[in-house]
Amino acid sequence: MATDNAEIQSVNCFHVAQVDDYGASLFPDLRGLNVRLRLSLLIKSSSKKFERKSSTQCMKPCQNKPLQYKFDKRYQDAHLKALAKMKSTVDTTAPRTFQIINLNSKKDRIEKENLKRITEENNRLLKRMHEIQKHSIIGNENDQYLEKSLNEEQRLKEIKRVTQENKEIIKRLKNPKSSYNRANWENDWMNTLTYMTNISKFTLYHQKSVSKKKNQLTEDEKWREKK
Repeated sequence: MATDNAEIQSVNCFHVAQVDDYGASLFPDLRGLNVRLRLSLLIKSSSKKFERKSSTQCMKPCQNKPLQYKFDKRYQDAHLKALAKMKSTVDTTAPRTFQIINLNSKKDRIEKENLKRITEENNRLLKRMHEIQKHSIIGNENDQYLEKSLNEEQRLKEIKRVTQENKEIIKRLKNPKSSYNRANWENDWMNTLTYMTNISKFTLYHQKSVSKKKNQLTEDEKWREKK
């Protein structure tokens, strides 16, 4: 036991010496640290380079986990394909229905009769059209018939009415009558100035203009003012 410990200690010292020489060149910042600490850091840094991804656990003992995982996956895929293609030994489909259950003889017979009647009528009409085409036209071929419309008269009346209304609207827009009268405004303003002169204490500056304007009024306007 003592010899084993001595051998381990000598091996550790040898590795530490190697790490001290090799690590000093790679890691110059670690020269001041303890030798064993430098050894542990160097081992951790080197182990990161060679770490492998963990593989899945195999169901059976094996020597190569990735290869065994591929085999297991292939067997599992083949098993799933076999299950998908497997047919049941018991027939679970719906039973076949008899034709007499879904058969409606009366309805089918009526449909066939209607179809036959329509076909006969179409053939009869087609035959008559062929006969009409074979015979010549009765009457003068040069006669020209104008197309007639059932509501042409009513449509023309409506067009005339709309046209007349549009003309009246245009006439009113072109000749509008003003709702304001300048002569009435002048008379109202003259009356207002007269009232202001009557109620004022002193002579206002606009009394002269009022008298001048009153003298300029026509006889009709004076008569209207008196009234």
